[in-house]
Amino acid sequence: MHTDTVILIVVLLFMFLGLLGTFLPFLPGIPLIFVAVAAYAWYEGFNIITPRWIAFLAGLTVLSVVINYLSAVLGAKHFGSSSYGIAGAFIGAVIGLFILPPLGIFIFPWLGAAIGEYLKNKRFCSGSARRFGSSSRYSYQFSF
Repeated sequence: MHTDTVILIVVLLFMFLGLLGTFLPFLPGIPLIFVAVAAYAWYEGFNIITPRWIAFLAGLTVLSVVINYLSAVLGAKHFGSSSYGIAGAFIGAVIGLFILPPLGIFIFPWLGAAIGEYLKNKRFCSGSARRFGSSSRYSYQFSF
């Protein structure tokens, strides 16, 4: 096999993984697709994929990550979560990446949100919806 063919297959594999990452919580979907495109553009000398196109795709990637984050924060606020719950979910998601992945990405944000809400409200019984709202973004979209 020629080197060009191998490189193209690897890039397409990374793009496919990025496509899966738009549905699976433990893969950074859109950023992975961007990295694959940028790496291929660099490999081929920016002849087919120009720097202007890379800059446009970089802007779309950043925009998608920002919108994803903002929608999560607004969703958590909609469920009535406090800033403690959101911070706890984020810290739990980071811990969950390193402890018991990929299951930790589902469990630790919820636990972090529960601890954060407990620190704020001094009780566990209320706020199940808040914990869900705080942790749902980090459970299902923690990708970057």
